[in-house]
This record gives sequence, structure tokens and C-alpha cells, in this order.
Amino acid sequence: MHSRALFCATSISLAGALLAGGALAQSPPDAKPTIAVGDFQLSPLLELRTQGEYRHAPVDLGGSSRGKTSPVVDDAWGLYERTRLGIGAEHGALRAQITFQDARAWGQQPPLGFISGGSGFAAFGAYEAFFELRTAPVTATDPTPADRPNPPRRTYFRVGRQAVTWGDGRVLGNADRSPSARTLDAARLHISTSRLDFELLAAILDSSRPIGAAFDDVSGPYSSGSQLYGAWFGWTIAPLFKLEAFGLARLQGSNPYLVDSDFSLARASGETYTGSLRAWGDSKVFEYSLAGYLQGGRASSLNPERATRMAYAFAADVAGTSDAIVLSPKLAAGASMASGDDGSNGNFRAFDPILPDVHQHYGAMNVFALSNLIEAHGSLVLAPSQETRIGAEYRYARLVNATGEWLNGYLFSVGRASRDSTKYDLGHEIDVFFKWRPLPQLDLRAGYSLLLLGDGAKAILQNPAQARGTADFSHYAYLNATVRIP
Repeated sequence: MHSRALFCATSISLAGALLAGGALAQSPPDAKPTIAVGDFQLSPLLELRTQGEYRHAPVDLGGSSRGKTSPVVDDAWGLYERTRLGIGAEHGALRAQITFQDARAWGQQPPLGFISGGSGFAAFGAYEAFFELRTAPVTATDPTPADRPNPPRRTYFRVGRQAVTWGDGRVLGNADRSPSARTLDAARLHISTSRLDFELLAAILDSSRPIGAAFDDVSGPYSSGSQLYGAWFGWTIAPLFKLEAFGLARLQGSNPYLVDSDFSLARASGETYTGSLRAWGDSKVFEYSLAGYLQGGRASSLNPERATRMAYAFAADVAGTSDAIVLSPKLAAGASMASGDDGSNGNFRAFDPILPDVHQHYGAMNVFALSNLIEAHGSLVLAPSQETRIGAEYRYARLVNATGEWLNGYLFSVGRASRDSTKYDLGHEIDVFFKWRPLPQLDLRAGYSLLLLGDGAKAILQNPAQARGTADFSHYAYLNATVRIP
């Protein structure tokens, strides 16, 4: 059986503008990024992003999924838009930001009113809404390395809806390349000195329900909600030697939503504690990152003999750039490994990436995640001009446990093989892309990805529990345009 699917994947703009050769020379100078209104400095923001996507034989669509069965998907395409309109205001130690976002697949209508959510993939609401109290700004005379990524102010306290990324985003990230991105309703305290940074985080991921008469929610399935707490520490010893460590605690109450896999069932209720230690550094010509993760806790929804969590993950990346060579090539390589669970008795061993970035660390197709995975990759990016980038990346991936689950980048279960499977290879992914920035405010991108399915992937897709087809290849292509002002 065959069907076409309109699906959510990344965010947004068909390249619709071919600019004349003289456009750059005729463009006016950039306007000031702030506007003075009384004692306040206002910072407007406008972002328009549209993306067209096509997939052939997608591994994570159709078949049996989340308790439902649908026809096998041979071809899927979609058009997505994301629009953000925001304003920031600063006065002395006070900063406030409000950004509204409309994100949808073309043809999907948003709900009425200024609320989040909606039918299908359509949402309109506040992407950011926070206020911040902070100390004096970092200045050029401060004894801080010039290339250190300092926060806008030395120390700040921020409350409200905001984007949060810790480390390289593998466990806690903004997921900006998803259709709507991710922000958290959180309170954060960030303390920074010349070389040390410390941050505390408390966020509500899911409110308890029913809330009560005051919020017009007095019935429906009960949920005790979900919270995320964390502490992060960073130490800049030198530009090429920086250390950071963090601990996260996700407390998940009872969840009434449908779950169809051990991984999603383990996330439905219980406590997950994740610790990370990372060494990294960067300069104009060289960068690297080495990170390790340990995870424990309790998955209350699983059988008692499997409820104890015990998982781990590692990740390493290195890259070098040379402007002295024609086309300024950038070479990069890396590898990662994360434990998986084979479904047998004993501790639950599948690593949970919590809230990861997508379409970034594990390929453009977004069919791999840092769980039950061993992968190695290498890439080459060339710069024919200051405004143009051409790149290619190769990735090999396999399962840690042949009978464990295969997760995509959004942590949905692609499936698992039969209990007697001994096949590990997920396959080989090749990504190529072209990026052109003809104007500072306009970013045009195009990309193509090919996944050659291995024996392990085929064993999962052909398992009657998934029934997602018998293809040997999966294809993915996209066109994207983004306009951002300023």
C-alpha cells in the first residue's frame, strides 16, 4: 500500500529570490539595531523562514507507530513556514523580551487567539516571553579572553519562556532546526566572573492536570506534570582548554498519553538524573569537544525488576580550518556511543537524551539519536566565496544492542527487531548541502541526503511490529530560505 504524507521535520523557506549581480553593491547600509524610546532601548526582531522537503521511503513514517497502523509511506513531502516577530527592551539592569511565533505546515490553520498548540502542525503563540535583571555589561577592558562566549551581562536572573542550550545541545538544546524550535518556561540564575560561570535552572515541562477552576480545566485525564532542574558550571582555563559540567534532574509524574515502546514508557513516569563532563576548545583554525554522560534514576512505569535506570554515553568531535589553502577547507570528524536496552530483565540501560537538538549532531535526515547507537562521521566544507559554503558529510551508524530500539532525532521509536536478531548495522548516511548568503539578512540553503539501509535497519523495518517496508535506500531533500532582521 502506498500513501503520501505531509509531515513535520525542519523549519522553513523555499528559495524564491534570485538576486541580480548588482544587488549587493546597491544595498543600503545597515540600520541601527536599537531604537531609543525615552530611557529604554528597543530591539525589534523579524524572522521569516520557509522550507520545502521531500522524502522517499522514510524510515520513521507509516506502518505501526504509537498504537496506530497506517499504510507504508513511499513518498512524503511538505512545505513549512515559521514567522517570528519580537521586541526587546533594555533600561539599566532591566531587560524584557517578547517574541510571537507562527509555525505551521502550509494549509494548516492555527487556533484562534494568542495561544500555543492547535490542530495538526499549526501553532501561534509566544516563543519567548521573559524579563531579566542583570549587572553591568562586559566591556573591552575586562580581563576576559576576547573569543570567550560570555553572556550579554556578567550576571543575570531570567524568568519566563526562553531558549536554553547547555554544552553542545546533545542533552539540552533549543532544537532551532525543528519546525517550531523549543523554549522552556523556566527561571535561570547565571553568575559569571572573568573565567568561571555558574548557572541554576528550574523549568516546568508539563503542567499538572486538571489545573482547576481558576484556569477552566476541571476534567480530563490526570497528569501530575513534569519538571526539569539543573546546575551547570563552566571554567575557561584557556581558549583551547575549557571545562564544563552539569547535572540535570527530570521529574516526570504520571503521564496519560499513549506510549508504544519501552523507551517512551520509561519516560512516562519516574525520575531521570543525568551528569555530564565536557572538555572543549576553539580557535580560528582548530576546535574540539570530548564529552561523557552518566544517567541514573527510576522508570516507574516499567516492571519493578526493570525500573532502575543505568545508562551512559560518550561523544567526541574535532575540526580544523585553513584559510591559507584555496577554498578554505574545513575538515571535521567525530564519533559517539550511547547505551541501549535489549528488553531483558535487569536495569533499564537505554540512554535518554532528554531535550536534544535535532538535525545537527546526527545528520540532516534526523533518523539517529544518542541512544542505543554507535556512530562515526567525517565532513568537508569548502568556501568558494565569503557568502557561499558547499559541504558533504558521511556517517556510519549501528546499534549497541541488536534487539534494542532505534530512535530518530525527535526520540520517537522507529522500531526494534525481533528478540532473536543478531543484526546491528543501521546504515550509511551521506549528506550534501549548498549555502548562499547573498545579503546579510538572507540565507538560502539546499541539501540532499541518502541513507543506505544496513541489515539491522532492515530487520527493524520488516519486523511485523513496525511493517514499514522493504526499501534498500531512503532519500531526503530540502530547500530553505530565511530572512532575519536585523
